[in-house]
Amino acid sequence: MGSQLISESLKHRRNNFDVMAVAEESSRAFRELQNYAPHVVVISAELQDGPFKGFSVLDRMRASDCVVGGFRYLEKKRLVGSLLLGLYNDRGLLDHVGYTSSIHDEDRVALTKKFETMIKPPGFTGKAPGGPSRWSTKHSVEWQPLRTKLVVEVQFDHFTGGCFRHGTKFLRWRPEKAPEDCTMKQVRRENRSALGLL
Repeated sequence: MGSQLISESLKHRRNNFDVMAVAEESSRAFRELQNYAPHVVVISAELQDGPFKGFSVLDRMRASDCVVGGFRYLEKKRLVGSLLLGLYNDRGLLDHVGYTSSIHDEDRVALTKKFETMIKPPGFTGKAPGGPSRWSTKHSVEWQPLRTKLVVEVQFDHFTGGCFRHGTKFLRWRPEKAPEDCTMKQVRRENRSALGLL
């Protein structure tokens, strides 16, 4: 059995392992990560001097441009509660991939007025929202389809199984972006194992 290194400094422990890259500041760490492994989302950081006392997680969030294929009203008010997001699949169909509900309250009235003039089925031409699940309620399966003209940029942390996990954060509207350019390609990850980094 090998010797215990946890009480040793990072400098000492690093000499006992093959390490991909070492950066002394977080901005350089992110650049190194982006250059070497754009598909890696999380790296850890700790003090180089002194024994191991825990670590900080540097989380590189990702962004995606999505078509707004529909929306849901708030549960108790007839105001936009969430935007339903879509990406075009390889067959050219718009799949529902998630939602964003991080909308400023002061924007809800204007968005509701705008969206209600754009309601038009089908919204999504591929996978649609509202299917049964153990979390769905009557309210959560009701949604309004929109003409597929609006594009938003959202921040996300994981995309697996054809959808965003843990919701997304609204970043901005993208009026200059063509909806048909919002494809699954932008969220696909390289088919590489994280073990290859060790």
